[in-house]
Amino acid sequence: MIKKITDDLDQLKRNCALKNRHIIILFVDQLSLKMSSLKDIDKKNDLIVMCETTDYFSLVPHHKIKIAYQLSCMRHFYEQLKKKGFRLEVTTITKKNNSQILHEELSTLITKHNPQKIIFTEPSEWTTNEMIKSLKRKT
Repeated sequence: MIKKITDDLDQLKRNCALKNRHIIILFVDQLSLKMSSLKDIDKKNDLIVMCETTDYFSLVPHHKIKIAYQLSCMRHFYEQLKKKGFRLEVTTITKKNNSQILHEELSTLITKHNPQKIIFTEPSEWTTNEMIKSLKRKT
């Protein structure tokens, strides 16, 4: 009986260790299943992260309708990924504790999930790309 419980605990530890093998960060201009960052994803052990923050949407001036369209596209893509069985962690712009600062939200998620590796496709904005590189150096 004790051997079985010990074996079960060891298996549980191994499963937990694999749970967040990689965090894959997706941005609003990367809403496609063909993104290079999703190429070798393990649906059981990798976690896709997407964040809606006001600072990200204000990097470049956009019309309010375009921002609403981008948020809508992100949310439809979340649903598509969920239906396909991907693991997701999403910070919506209306989330109660959302700092509205992309690097803070990503740092929080990385600390929370403690991945072995952070994967992302290079963002189209230079400032976002530099911010992601700095996050990777900190982990």
